[in-house]
Amino acid sequence: MGQILHGSARTTAAVRRAIQHSEESLNVLARRYAINPKTVAKWKKRNFTHDARMGPKEPRSTVLTPEQEAACVAFRKHTLLPLDDCLYALQSSIPTLTRSSLHRLFQRHNISRLPEVEGEKPARKKFAQYPIGYFHIDIAEVRTEEGKLYLFVAIDRTSKFAYAELLPKYGKMEAAQFLRNLIAAVPYKIHTILTDNGIQFTHRKTDRHAFLHIFDRVCLENGTEHRLTQPNHPWTNGQVERMNRTLKEATVKRYHYENHQQLREHLYSFLNAYNFARRLKTLRGLTPYEYIIKCWQNEPERFIINPYHHKVGLNIYRAQQDHFQLVGTDRLEIMRGHGIQRHASKQRWHISDKTTQLAAQRFHVKRPETLHEIGMPVTLHDTVTAVTDMSNDIFEQPCLTGCAERRFALGSEQMPIGRKAATRHRKGRLLRIVVEW
Repeated sequence: MGQILHGSARTTAAVRRAIQHSEESLNVLARRYAINPKTVAKWKKRNFTHDARMGPKEPRSTVLTPEQEAACVAFRKHTLLPLDDCLYALQSSIPTLTRSSLHRLFQRHNISRLPEVEGEKPARKKFAQYPIGYFHIDIAEVRTEEGKLYLFVAIDRTSKFAYAELLPKYGKMEAAQFLRNLIAAVPYKIHTILTDNGIQFTHRKTDRHAFLHIFDRVCLENGTEHRLTQPNHPWTNGQVERMNRTLKEATVKRYHYENHQQLREHLYSFLNAYNFARRLKTLRGLTPYEYIIKCWQNEPERFIINPYHHKVGLNIYRAQQDHFQLVGTDRLEIMRGHGIQRHASKQRWHISDKTTQLAAQRFHVKRPETLHEIGMPVTLHDTVTAVTDMSNDIFEQPCLTGCAERRFALGSEQMPIGRKAATRHRKGRLLRIVVEW
């Protein structure tokens, strides 16, 4: 095996040893090996022939403090989690942490490789790649103090988005209704459904002359292909089997529930945390819903509605069909010109009563009372000058003419309104009004 030298090396290990054992002068050795006399002097002083370390004597992170480094190292040693899992757990408390900086930190402390517990595992066969909209469906049984319930579970093969319901029965009518609810809950088109051969999903072989199964009828109505696993091959539907186990381990196998309602509330809370907050390695660190939004940006033709409407809490809420956007907890942004009427002067705008009623009804809030632009509040039914018409290159409002640096409040952040924004949305009329109540 040959010697490994850095790219600028002018000497080999043999030349370095010859220099160290020679008694000739520096200039003679420099001419003989065609190197600088300083290089000869450097190797004469050393008692080794390998390249010296050129980095800092005490390496440390440029993005982490010593306390944060100690916390990361302690977390790794106590949990023995893989690199990506450590990254996802620590990033919430250390926002500057990156995967590369965490890996280098583990290398410096000789904990970059976890100990082998079970030896080498056989390589798993990868699943076939399908576009978003391929769902696995299965049924599992769970129990509370009240009695027995049936857990209907569906998971997307690609996005890992999960949907589940707890039902008292598990017949074919319940399975068909579960599929209808799943189709209504998912913001994109479901092109394929994979189930087992249970009577909830398909006819028995002896019923080959019966009418079309209700589950197949729902699939046919929605243009969805229904596939079945081979008999006695439950591993074919392994993704949803694994999701069943995950849901049970998080609920009935860990806690005792006095009634069905407690289990339902905990199950739906877990599903929200899984779909919107749990970062998965198979999705390259994205949550299932972050992956859905990424697919929506790349392939919008596969979607029925804008997926932002599923965002809950203080996240931005958007309903494309109504052109409303909820920003924070007490602000609403009304977009598009049909809900904002132009005043007769053609330089002012006001919001129609129908738009405000729809907004209040959709977001379950009281009727908005004021429009607000920073430093310039106006009443609802008065004419509004604090709105920018972004369909033209030049702003028509006299109060905004030439004011490219004027900023409008959008929740917790501020958005500059300028010529670039106007030209970017020039094809369609786009108005921005911030409503407070």
